[in-house]
Amino acid sequence: MPITAYTAVAGRAADSVMPENLGVAAAIHVTASATGAGMLRALVRAHVLDQTA
Repeated sequence: MPITAYTAVAGRAADSVMPENLGVAAAIHVTASATGAGMLRALVRAHVLDQTA
């Protein structure tokens, strides 16, 4: 996220408009990270349970 914010702000001219809302981008990144963590947890649990059976 910091890289996204830096590149969005650093390369702007004075009269340009940012192409995305950084608040929305941050919310999407957090949601995607949480979803990925949940999927990883489910896969690890399934693998561990498969090993003990």
